[in-house]
Amino acid sequence: MRWLILNRTGDITFTNSYNDSVRIAYCLNANVVSVGIGNSIFNVDVLKEHLPLLPKMDMLLRLSRNKKEYEEINEGVQHIKNYPKIKNKKAPDIIFYNVAKKKLSDIFDIEIDILIEKTNQIYGTKTLKHLFNSDCFYSYHGDENTSFFEPEPDSPEGKLLYETVLELDLPDPENGAPLFFLCLNKMDDTTKTPFDIHPSSSKKAEKLDAIYADKSCKFSFMTKLNENELQICREDLTLPTAEFRQKIEQWAQICFNNPNSNKGLSFFRKNIKDWLPSTENLVQESKVIKNNNELIRPPVNAQISFGEMPIAQIWKLMLDSKIILEDVYNNLMKKKEEQKPKFDGRWPVVIYNFTDFAKIDEVPENNENQQVVSVRKTISLD
Repeated sequence: MRWLILNRTGDITFTNSYNDSVRIAYCLNANVVSVGIGNSIFNVDVLKEHLPLLPKMDMLLRLSRNKKEYEEINEGVQHIKNYPKIKNKKAPDIIFYNVAKKKLSDIFDIEIDILIEKTNQIYGTKTLKHLFNSDCFYSYHGDENTSFFEPEPDSPEGKLLYETVLELDLPDPENGAPLFFLCLNKMDDTTKTPFDIHPSSSKKAEKLDAIYADKSCKFSFMTKLNENELQICREDLTLPTAEFRQKIEQWAQICFNNPNSNKGLSFFRKNIKDWLPSTENLVQESKVIKNNNELIRPPVNAQISFGEMPIAQIWKLMLDSKIILEDVYNNLMKKKEEQKPKFDGRWPVVIYNFTDFAKIDEVPENNENQQVVSVRKTISLD
């Protein structure tokens, strides 16, 4: 059972959805594949110690918050870059270079510390990094031979990576059928989602351009659990989730083996629909999760559902959430037309949503527009 979780920094998926999704999938003993959030986020602290000076300076420029700040930093960066070209270095050149190098390196370290705190608040990196790069929680890098870090989403390599994953052209079939783990704000309120979702028993579920899904496991918000607690959860639930994983895997394989048909839905109705409600409290088999549920007051409940979603709508959701760029989406839609009927059907998915949406105000908001308190001293190099 392999669940694909796509995000990228700057997307507009619901706050903490990535953080909670990874924890849910991990505890349910799924193989968790993170796309877009990986080494470059989980190992930001490595940059302070090991990133060479010039790449540090380029990154510092990308972290600039406005034009004035960019120009101030760029003055020192350009001097550092041009310094080796000065043939007859005079005392002022040497002094300016050393001052610029020291001040900009200090600013870089401060910015990385801010970035670490911000990514931890949104993605839970301080905890999840201890589980990352294991056999059951890893990422797709693109070309593994080129870099320790994932490519930038707007780079040619980054676009190709997202496009490849969204075609399900994946390198690890031995890890189970790939289900996209999708965050929809509130499944029962279609004003909160871009699509209508039908129960599997509905006649509308038989239409291949429709989404169907039935509800499964419930969780309280899990972002407070540390890495040791998450590992205990996974161990606690290894045996209790065995049937769950076997049934979901079997259904997903039928969906993939019979595209553009309702064979997956027929199997779901016969073998999954009536059994799925019994999984609602499955995770209570873990004492850690049970204690977590009792500690959170008021409870913030999330629930996952299983069903099928038209491939083009999965892609559209990724575009609307700003996980992929428009040219990636356009390339995918072009392939859909050129390679008919390969991408005309539905794929099995896991849908994650909040069931107590009104109580979510206790969860830290990911407000991209909020002001980050500046801890910089003057950038002036005088």
